[in-house]
Amino acid sequence: MPRLLLVVPFLLLALGCGDSAAQRQAAAENYRRAQELEERRLKEISDDASLSEADAIKKYLDHFPTVPKNLSADVAPGWAANQINNQWHLVIHAVLQAQSADSSADERMRKERDTIRWHMAGCKRMLDHLNGRKVQSVTVSIYTKLTGQDKHTELFRAVMTRADLPKVEKIPELANFESANNPDTAAEGAVYDPRGPKIGDCWTVELNRYPDLEYKKR
Repeated sequence: MPRLLLVVPFLLLALGCGDSAAQRQAAAENYRRAQELEERRLKEISDDASLSEADAIKKYLDHFPTVPKNLSADVAPGWAANQINNQWHLVIHAVLQAQSADSSADERMRKERDTIRWHMAGCKRMLDHLNGRKVQSVTVSIYTKLTGQDKHTELFRAVMTRADLPKVEKIPELANFESANNPDTAAEGAVYDPRGPKIGDCWTVELNRYPDLEYKKR
């Protein structure tokens, strides 16, 4: 199979170097409070009895943090909700996150795992919150722009259903958004590693071209 080539643009990352322990602790506490507030806000939307199923789903997805905004025309819309036999099936579109051009191949592949893990946790969260809205599945499609191409190419697509939730709940790194955003747990070979053998353990993978993706510095 031909290898896919992705040129990585240079991206400056502010890592907070030099922060004191107190500053880091304060930042962590602020993040925790923001997560709690976000959780309450999303639950209020999903449980709002004044909204129809369709309106509640639309309002929820418009506020959901992993649903991208302002996607290019060949990837947009950011989400879709399809009703089949009185059940809802959601589709989330995303783009492979930009990475630092001077990072190593290992760092870039760790970022891939971060991205997949974030979306897996997002799928779980949607299915949990929207259980009363008859949402049965969430599909995530991730796109990227390959070297020499003007339009985005679909790189990865997977579907999580309610039947998958017991398997997902056994993975501590997918338990909530806070743990899913911890880079220290982005383990190689885990269920969220798109280049590893377990990527299909917690959902159904319909397309996976990550193993064919190679990075080249610009």
